[in-house]
Amino acid sequence: MTLPRRRGLLAAVGSGAVAGLSGCLGTLVPDVDEEGDALVAELRMYDRRPDPPEVVADTHHDHWHGRLPDISVGETRRLAGEFKDHNHATIPVGDDESYQLQARTERPHDAVSVDSHGDYVAITGEAASETTIVFQLADGVDTNWEAPPISIVVTSA
Repeated sequence: MTLPRRRGLLAAVGSGAVAGLSGCLGTLVPDVDEEGDALVAELRMYDRRPDPPEVVADTHHDHWHGRLPDISVGETRRLAGEFKDHNHATIPVGDDESYQLQARTERPHDAVSVDSHGDYVAITGEAASETTIVFQLADGVDTNWEAPPISIVVTSA
């Protein structure tokens, strides 16, 4: 590789790294509402198994950080969600609240089953595969906001 081509490659890689980081500097850069009047600015997903529960993934600006824990066929994992609005205030969710945490699966649909309990979802591994889940903020009738899809892996027992 010649020196000018190497410099061009380094410049391209460097600018890509800066572009990749710029979307995640929400606390360092003033808030910009890129999603219009979206109700939710951030969603944090918590694994309820450890005490205290721990954040396993969070999303803002149409991308995720972290990942959902793998589950085995027959295993059920309970994940709680914390929705934040554009003022960084928590949007209350639960059976007795205006909003509930819900989820739907994408293809393949039969890898997991999802059951909403208002403030958390129970995800059960049904078949060894990888699928995607879309977490939602709903008011019992309508879906008010959807997170970008996130993968979950179901392993054989």
